[in-house]
Amino acid sequence: MFRSNDIDIILKILEDKINILDRKKERNMLLIIPKDSPIENLYITFKPIPLSLEKLTVFWSEIPIGPVINNQKIYRAFKSLESEINYSGLIFKRIVFIPRRELVKLSNKIRGLQIREDLCRYLNSDNDLLKRIAKIKPHRLEIKLGIKTELGEEIPKSVKVDKISELYEIASYYDPPENLYWNIVLEAYLVRGLTYPRKIFETYKILEDLSFKIIKFCSLLLKN
Repeated sequence: MFRSNDIDIILKILEDKINILDRKKERNMLLIIPKDSPIENLYITFKPIPLSLEKLTVFWSEIPIGPVINNQKIYRAFKSLESEINYSGLIFKRIVFIPRRELVKLSNKIRGLQIREDLCRYLNSDNDLLKRIAKIKPHRLEIKLGIKTELGEEIPKSVKVDKISELYEIASYYDPPENLYWNIVLEAYLVRGLTYPRKIFETYKILEDLSFKIIKFCSLLLKN
């Protein structure tokens, strides 16, 4: 659960970046609507760490792709690009983007679903971004096509139960939603202390910079 001063802390840290900060008490989350950002909605909540009293901070962002022609074709093309981070190296851990693991599983169940590493290569070419992500040490960072959550509706299932159901993903592949959105989900253990405000702000900037890069990449892809 949120500590009593969590709202004030996050509001103070991000006050120059947001239009609205809302508290959804019954859902134990914050809803942030950024300004001058590709992120339309940003949800912040907490997730218990098993066998621990500590919690991961979960950031769930919605980035609209906008109306597109031939929605099913575009959805399938973008679906094949879904990515997540992976740590490599025994001593010095290095972060790289790889195809989303759940997507690999789905490719065995959805005929015609091909996995492409174009977005992974595009993001991996930005060494500065990778170093910034490494400093946050995310437990999880995923980029995937997802659902749009209208204000007042139930919080996305991926925030509550960790991931969208396999059945939803299969159904969406054959009957995609009218409006397409990217979801970036980042989970990190952010220790309270002197560095906490900086890490909250840097996490927000990472999500925003990732959003800009994804939109740019998709725009180039749509032109081809």
